[in-house]
Parts: sequence; C-alpha cells; structure tokens
Amino acid sequence: MDFGAYIFKQTMKHAKTDVVRVPIAFPTLLCSIILDQHPNIKTASDVPKKREPPLTLHSKLFSTNHVPDIVGKSEVAPAAGMMTKQEIVAALKDICVRLDERKSQFELMIHSVEREDAVAEDEQAESEEATDGYVDDVDQEDEEASGSSSEASE
Repeated sequence: MDFGAYIFKQTMKHAKTDVVRVPIAFPTLLCSIILDQHPNIKTASDVPKKREPPLTLHSKLFSTNHVPDIVGKSEVAPAAGMMTKQEIVAALKDICVRLDERKSQFELMIHSVEREDAVAEDEQAESEEATDGYVDDVDQEDEEASGSSSEASE
C-alpha cells in the first residue's frame, strides 16, 4: 500500500470540499509538516495541547461491581468436550426440531413465491390472448374491407 498517496488523496479530498464540519484527516501529521516547512508561523502564545482521544472509557466499566446491576444471569453452555452423550443427543434433537420449524417456514415462502409467479404468468397469458384476439379481429375487418372494395371495382 502506498501510504503517502493515501494521505495525499485524503488531504486533497478535504481541501476540495465545501463542507464545514468535516474532520481533518491526519491533523497531527499535517500540523507537523506545516510547522517544519514554516517554523515562523508559530507564535509565543501558541501552546501545544494534548488532544482528547475520540473514545474515553471510564475505569468503572472495567470493575466488576456494576456488572450484576446491568447484566442478567446468563446460562453458560458447557463446552462440547464436557457434554455427555445424552446431552449431545438431546441438543441435536432440539436443533432438529428447530430446523424442521425453519424448513416449514421456507417451504411456505417458496409456495407463496411460486403461486405469485403462476398468477403473473396467467395474467400475462390472458393479456397476450386478448391482444391476439384483437389482432385477429382487425385482420378480418381488413379482409372484409378489401373484399368489398374489390367487389365494387368489378
């Protein structure tokens, strides 16, 4: 990956936009480059500041005191190696029941889609038949009109 090209593209994208609240890509890098190229820009009143990290995590989040208040009890499933044969069979039967329920749901969806397709095909066939009948009627009228004109000319 050409990191220099990536930084350049991001900087140019930022420079070309008219949006006011776009975060500056690589602000520390850009400031360092500008200050290295033009050291006299910096005045005595400019004081370096430490930037706040974008995400601050409070230390209480890592303590265990608040966890029972927030999280309810959860059932911990034993690892596959710790299960007995009877537990494995019971779990597999439960999964089979759930899969059967899902299978019936999928079959209903398939049936519904097939029914919609059949209705659409029937409607299309009816519209084609109606169009064909109209064309046949027009052809018959044309033949009758040409037949009567040929009779008149004789």
